[in-house]
Amino acid sequence: MATTAEWRWRPGQERVAHAILDAMLTSTRVLIEAYPGIGKTRAALWACSASDTDAIILVRTRNEASVYVSEARKMSLVVIPLLARYGFCPVFRHVPRSIFYDLCRRIRSSNICNYYNNTVWRLFRSETIELVLDMASKCSSIEEIAERLVENNRCPFTASLMASKCAKFVVATYPYYLDESIRETVFSEIARERFTIFDEVHTLFTEYISRFRFLDLGEALATLRTAYRALRKVAKRNPDQFEYVLNMVARGIEAAKLLMDRDRRRKRRVSLYDAASEVEEALSEVLDASISFTHGGFLAVPAKLEVPETFAGMSAYIPKTLAKLGLSARTVEVPPPQPLVKARIVSGVTTRYRDMDEEMETRIGRELESILRTCERPTLVVFPSKRVAEEIARRIELDLLRFAAWRGDPSLEDPIHVDVAGGRLAEGVNVPYRAIIVVGLPYPSPSPAMKAVISRLGFEAAEDVMKIRLLQALGRGTRAGARAWILDERAHNLELPSWIEVEE
Repeated sequence: MATTAEWRWRPGQERVAHAILDAMLTSTRVLIEAYPGIGKTRAALWACSASDTDAIILVRTRNEASVYVSEARKMSLVVIPLLARYGFCPVFRHVPRSIFYDLCRRIRSSNICNYYNNTVWRLFRSETIELVLDMASKCSSIEEIAERLVENNRCPFTASLMASKCAKFVVATYPYYLDESIRETVFSEIARERFTIFDEVHTLFTEYISRFRFLDLGEALATLRTAYRALRKVAKRNPDQFEYVLNMVARGIEAAKLLMDRDRRRKRRVSLYDAASEVEEALSEVLDASISFTHGGFLAVPAKLEVPETFAGMSAYIPKTLAKLGLSARTVEVPPPQPLVKARIVSGVTTRYRDMDEEMETRIGRELESILRTCERPTLVVFPSKRVAEEIARRIELDLLRFAAWRGDPSLEDPIHVDVAGGRLAEGVNVPYRAIIVVGLPYPSPSPAMKAVISRLGFEAAEDVMKIRLLQALGRGTRAGARAWILDERAHNLELPSWIEVEE
């Protein structure tokens, strides 16, 4: 077991590591709210190394999975990444996702994929597992591991899956946990009897509410038709098993057509309620969600998350709504020794919907222009939406705003980067920003789906979305000790974390 004497801890990092270790040793739950840059990756890996417990670590992106693999290698640990089937396949590298899985299944079932055959043949299985373990101990990214496996004529997904089942530590992206079809076929077997570590645990909340969907009649019909075509292909091999579902979806398609054609529905003497009920039943089967007919469309509310009995979750902000999703746990707060970002809240401006008129847009534009003339570079400007960004930009005399995020290629050569809240730059591109300007509090738009989220989880859910987006944007400034401005007087009422110092 590693000792803390071997480590040069960042302030508070040891506390994070021991909070995770304690949860692992006592089979309990813990949520850790720690400031950005504390080094959660190393803390989690140290806890894993200090415990005899097998663990699976869930991360948001491939890049974050690579960080775990790379950091583990530096610590003489081996973490096996669960490589995605789509994206690492050497046979169908540029095939659209919509047809990839069917093509992959066909060549595997026909025994014509040599990469797959070389991976699963009994003669090569132990060699494949040893190969993955060796690659994970030597490579610094999951892309490099995948490339080496392909060079050895192995299927990256299947090889990593085989190695994950016998590895002590595994890292995977959130879809393996959140997507039910993947979870049942892949994740459940790997995660069984393992301790779960949720990196950026707020992702569970944001991903869950993103699955609330509102489908108009046309979208509902298209969804059912797509499902029917897919089911018919599967049913050819086992018609008895899928006959009931096929008939249900077929009835839903016919009912959706009747909902779109009132005259035809009247001739058939089918009530609106009966037709809507048929569609609700079919959609609930297809989408695995609770379906209700409302506002001339169908609202899909996802099933609640399946939560592990024991886990550790880490984030710079723990959404209050997590408890309503079943992720209640002891909370540990780890503040920094001193604030990392100094922020000023600008009064007299707001992007509150009822207050947004030409006068307010002009006022915001003037404040923004004044800050842009004097603040350091590089600068990140974050708007609540692209529409608001364009309206404000029209009122700025200086030609300063370059929409780098929408070009998709930010670099330090651009003095100013502009993004929408929750976008690629605002969430985590590694640029050492010296100034962060957040224009308005980024509340989610009041769509039917968001209204359903609020109805189910309370207005706290909308506040959590806003706060996650706001703190993600401000967190981009922690590397360089940036100055920040929040152009919305409502921020005076917010309880901001200790790593942000609000200047009067």
